[in-house]
Amino acid sequence: MTHPFQIGIRHPITAAWVGLSLGAAALAALLIQFWGARPEYADRFLILLGAAWAAYSGRASIPSGRHQLWLALPL
Repeated sequence: MTHPFQIGIRHPITAAWVGLSLGAAALAALLIQFWGARPEYADRFLILLGAAWAAYSGRASIPSGRHQLWLALPL
């Protein structure tokens, strides 16, 4: 019988990226709430749009493969 926690830790890098994604989503939600409550910060939504566009357009320059495990080091 396997331990229930061993099933979810088969891919620790994937789990780390999921955790990082959830943290980024929470930060974005807080920023949107803060910027939406103050009219003088209304243009800050463009920061999130610009960052999303930059990440989407630059995704092809990130090499893929198992040899890129150093990307998980900061996590």
